[in-house]
Amino acid sequence: MALYTFSFPMVEIVLLMTFAAWAVQSAANEARRRKSGTVRRPMALSGLDVLVIAYVALGITAVAWSALKGPAITELRTLFLEPAAFYLVARTTLRSRSDLLIVICAFLAAGTVAAAIGVGQYVTGAAIITAEDGSRRLAGVYGSPNNLALFLGRVIPFAAAAVLTFGGRWRWIAAASLAVTILAAVLTQSVGGLFIGIPAGVTVTALALYGRRAVPWLIGAAVVAIVVFAVLAGQSDRFGRALDFTQGTNFYRIRVMQSAVNVIADHPLIGLGAGSVLVRLPRPVHLSRRVAGA
Repeated sequence: MALYTFSFPMVEIVLLMTFAAWAVQSAANEARRRKSGTVRRPMALSGLDVLVIAYVALGITAVAWSALKGPAITELRTLFLEPAAFYLVARTTLRSRSDLLIVICAFLAAGTVAAAIGVGQYVTGAAIITAEDGSRRLAGVYGSPNNLALFLGRVIPFAAAAVLTFGGRWRWIAAASLAVTILAAVLTQSVGGLFIGIPAGVTVTALALYGRRAVPWLIGAAVVAIVVFAVLAGQSDRFGRALDFTQGTNFYRIRVMQSAVNVIADHPLIGLGAGSVLVRLPRPVHLSRRVAGA
């Protein structure tokens, strides 16, 4: 969304509007309580609350030692303050099981709609990105197949949990949602999403629901995933290059990781400061590209 000479992502605008509405409602509720003389019991801090507070404090501190204040403040807003604001609203608003279920169902509905739109676009040939090996990857409503896979990788574990815990017609609805989102995720051909992100989410979900009883099933699923990956690697150049670290995006990822290790070694206590990584990190990446072309 553009405003004069500034542009803001819609997700930030919606979040800030939600936070403002929450603040007004909270102030009104507090005023009514004081007028009626009702004593409000303070909410006890949980361990997660303390971690969020520490996370925000770390972000504010990182801005102080950053040499690039502009990017640092932007990073503070988008990576620290706004997520903390979302957590605060959710923490103080979602009190009951029904509240949580409403939010989860809304999340599943959003993922299902995005996946269904993507599958429809794939059938019609729209929103398709042709990779370097000629494979057709679904981008859907996002600009990148990896972004869509990242979103669906969050949705699929919730959909799987709904299938395992819901009953009656809601289980069938959740199963349909799971089928559509898995299909869309497969069409993205995101190696990281299909073989790292989604399996990790499903693993956490299974362990949370069944504990140790899920371990044998998870081991079996891991074996199946390895076999499927081996088959795909033998038939598709895209999946075949996933383990090639001498070229392509894997080569650059390794160099970025090496740069991160070097940064930690050079600045073990304070790092580069907030907002400085994207400015200083391209230098070793460019050097890697020159080495690759040599």
